[in-house]
Amino acid sequence: NLKFFLDFGAMPQANGFVPPMDMSSMGAAAENRPVIGRFELAPDEALILEVEPPKGVYWSISLGNPWLETIHYGRHQSSLTGHQAVVDPDGLVRFVLSPQDPGVANWLDTAGHSNGAMLLRCVRTETAPVPSSRVVKTAEVLSALPAGTTMTSPEERATVIAGRRRAVHERFYR
Repeated sequence: NLKFFLDFGAMPQANGFVPPMDMSSMGAAAENRPVIGRFELAPDEALILEVEPPKGVYWSISLGNPWLETIHYGRHQSSLTGHQAVVDPDGLVRFVLSPQDPGVANWLDTAGHSNGAMLLRCVRTETAPVPSSRVVKTAEVLSALPAGTTMTSPEERATVIAGRRRAVHERFYR
């Protein structure tokens, strides 16, 4: 639907989301309620998203580039499912969007893009929550997160990325 893409490109609210959408008129399944947003960051900025994870069959968050193409999830941790994301002790999930890995388990790699799309997919969930967001300096990411935020070492991240690469290869290159 051309109107959707034109509206997305004109969305004034950088680093935020629009309310959940019913896209069934465009052919999407009615049980899929996407919450769509747009990020726009300076080179020294990161975006922290906070959301109460939806309860239900499936949810995920993923990033796209400025042309709404999915950032390659086999090379970058540019998406996480509800099973992969780490929930903090207060019941919220916090994601950090940035081009550099801050060592946070729920990091979403912008793959060097200064702007692009964010998509919270809620499929057969009780809610389709709109994440809150705040921009911080990349040097302040860790101090802006709660104590006890789950961290990931460079070796652990490399193992995760290698697993993502293998999964893409097994799915698409048999």
